[in-house]
Amino acid sequence: MLSQIYSGRRGDAEIIEEYYQHFLTISYGELTEKCIATKNQRIFGVHRQALFLIALNKAAKERGVPTSLEVENNRIISFEGE
Repeated sequence: MLSQIYSGRRGDAEIIEEYYQHFLTISYGELTEKCIATKNQRIFGVHRQALFLIALNKAAKERGVPTSLEVENNRIISFEGE
């Protein structure tokens, strides 16, 4: 799957924050590897994966880690150029 539409559920913000906080604790290299592995894994359309991808995108952008992951309007999750 090339993209996924995220539809929020109760409790999602807390799960995203947990993932995000974890991503802030790992090294730049580990975060880079996670971004690469995520692109290779593709998007499955599973709700929990959307939460993971939103947090990963936020942490990568904040820490200056290159990623082709895009989250538009906190709803459409995709890889740039695909």
